[in-house]
Amino acid sequence: MEPDGSTRFKGRLVVRGDHQRAGVDFNEVCAPVVNATTLRTLLAVAALNDWELDQMDAVTAFLNAPMGDEELYVRVPDGFHKQPDTVFRLRKAIYGLKQAPRCWNQLLHDWLLSQGLMQSKHDACLYFIPGKLYVCFWVDDFLILARDVADKTAFKTAISAAFKMKDVS
Repeated sequence: MEPDGSTRFKGRLVVRGDHQRAGVDFNEVCAPVVNATTLRTLLAVAALNDWELDQMDAVTAFLNAPMGDEELYVRVPDGFHKQPDTVFRLRKAIYGLKQAPRCWNQLLHDWLLSQGLMQSKHDACLYFIPGKLYVCFWVDDFLILARDVADKTAFKTAISAAFKMKDVS
C-alpha cells in the first residue's frame, strides 16, 4: 500500500530461461562475483588506512543491459492484445535469461573503463584508480573504497547518473 492509501500493482515480464538451449538461444553466460580474498583484502585496507567505504546496489540491473549481437524472441504473454503468431524481440536483457548477467557485466565493464578505472588482472570484479578508488562488485552489488570522501562521492554520483542505484551504506 502506498503512503496515500492507494494500492499500486507491479507487472513483471520474466522469461523462462529453463527453456533456453545452449548454442541456440545463448552462447555465453556468467554472473561475476568478487573473489572472497579480494573482498577481505579491501576491507583490511579500508580498516588499516581509515579509508571511506560504501555499499551500493544497482536497481533492476539486468534491465539496463542491451542484448548485444544476439537476436532473441519471446512469446507474447497472456493479457496482451496480439495477432496470431506474434512474438516480442528483446532489445534489452530481462530477468530469467541465462545471458542477462553477462549482458549487464559487459555494460558495467565498459562504463567503468570509460570512467578511467582499470580492471584488475587478478580479479575481474575489481576496478580501481591506483591509491585513490577501488570498486568491487558481485553481480549488481558494489563495494566502493576511496581514500577521501570527494572521490567516493564523485564516483557514487557518476554511477547513479548512469544507472538507477540504491545507496545501502
